[in-house]
Amino acid sequence: MIFFILTAKQCNKVKEELKKVTTDQSDPRNKQFLANKSKFIMNVKLFIVMGISWMGEIVSALTENYAPFKHHKRFFYPMDILNCLQGLLIFILFVVKRRVHQALKKRLFDEKKKFDRVTPSLQDPFKMRKSVSNSTLTSTFAVSSIP
Repeated sequence: MIFFILTAKQCNKVKEELKKVTTDQSDPRNKQFLANKSKFIMNVKLFIVMGISWMGEIVSALTENYAPFKHHKRFFYPMDILNCLQGLLIFILFVVKRRVHQALKKRLFDEKKKFDRVTPSLQDPFKMRKSVSNSTLTSTFAVSSIP
């Protein structure tokens, strides 16, 4: 109970200090607070994607070796799939921001622009200029039966 009360008091002090820092934009601690908050959020995202899947794989290996049960493989398939998709999840969390997501959505799923992507001069044979060539290409092809 004593530790709980001391922790609650400390949390209230930290809350008050955070209010002071975040409400006053001129406070130099505000910039540091926002930078630390951004780093913390990044670390939490990495922990969720990497840490939980790694812990799941460790639990899977330990239960397979020391406490095997009948449906072990089926139980840990989702953890294996999550582990395989780590790169994609990291890409989605750290690269695909709102602007990137909107640009990808517009590029991939905009029906009006799908047909404009093909350059007509290269892909449409009816819009190509007809050219006349006076050159003749001849080639000689010989097959030898000697190895």
